[in-house]
Parts: sequence; structure tokens; C-alpha cells
Amino acid sequence: MKRNMFVFATMFVAALAFTSCGDDKPGGGGDDPDNGGGKIENVGGTLTYMDESFELTDACQHNNGKTYGGQDIKRNYVDLYLYKKVLVEGDDGKTYYDTLHYINVGMFCNEDMLTAGTYTYDNTTAPQTWINSHVLAFYGYAVGGTPRGEVFQESGVFDGNVVMEKKGDNYKVNIEWTDQNGKKLTASYYGPIPTGVKPID
Repeated sequence: MKRNMFVFATMFVAALAFTSCGDDKPGGGGDDPDNGGGKIENVGGTLTYMDESFELTDACQHNNGKTYGGQDIKRNYVDLYLYKKVLVEGDDGKTYYDTLHYINVGMFCNEDMLTAGTYTYDNTTAPQTWINSHVLAFYGYAVGGTPRGEVFQESGVFDGNVVMEKKGDNYKVNIEWTDQNGKKLTASYYGPIPTGVKPID
């Protein structure tokens, strides 16, 4: 009887261990220490504008220093890029964009990199504000810098908020804007936003 109880207890413990480890693999919905121990969030996001949605796979930030428009300012002017790009080699041997979706926001920060908070549109270079914006999406072979199959391209016509959360090494970004014609633009991204060279010139 004691032997049977021991075997049963051993099998029960083994079953518990197997069940608890089943979700620990990436993509299996395991715990994410950057997300308060919750489920793992997929890296990437979506840009939605003009009734169409576009995938965002990468992000980066670029500190332009304490200068804007050729003038010295009191805080850092940091470019945020959320984007997806696919490069192809053309018949001429040069590299072109085959797919490019991106949103670029110029943001004013007290730190030398993006910090958590709600950034509102403002042209005073005050902290926790943003000013310049550029969004673009197209599919198709871009010859000589001219895209084929362009979906949209807009600059500096938006108003709204950029909300950033910092979770460990990852950021959670939500953008809600309205353009000059009252059309909505939304974008979201979760994942690392490394510093470095601008991904798009």
C-alpha cells in the first residue's frame, strides 16, 4: 500500500512539473518579467491610417542633441522610428525599398533617450512634447527613390498624443493622432527601441 502511494505521489509531482513548464517557451505565452509577470507580448506592432493597416516590425531612436531648427535648446531632440522595411536589389545592382512602412516622430526629452510618459503636440520645445512627424507606406519596387504602389505619405499634418511605457528593456508605444482632415491615425508597438543611426534617410 505504501509503495502504491509513493508511486502515485511521484507521478502527481511529475505531472505538475510538466504542466507548469509547458508555457515557458517563447511564443507559448510564458511569463514576461518586463510585463509584470504576465503573458509574453509579441514584438512589433501596427500602423493604421487611411482605412488600411500596416505591419511594424522594428524600432529605433536617434538623439539629435540639444538643437532644433539650427537653434540651441534646453533639452534633447530625439527621433522615434517605428517601421518595417524590406530591401531588394534592382536590375542595376543598386538596393531599393520593396516595402516600407514607417512613422517618425520628433520628441523633446529631458534625458538623452526616450522616457516614459504622455507626449503632446506642441511647438515650444517643452519637455514631454513632440513636433515633427512623417508617416509613409508603400509596397512595390522603388526605382530612383520614386515608390511604386504608394499608399500614402504625409508630413507634419497631425495632432494628438504619443504614450510611452517602459517595461525593463522594452517600450510600449501607443499613438493616436488626427490629421488636418479629421482622419484618424493610430500606431502601436511593443519591444526594444535601441539607439543608433536613423534607419531611414
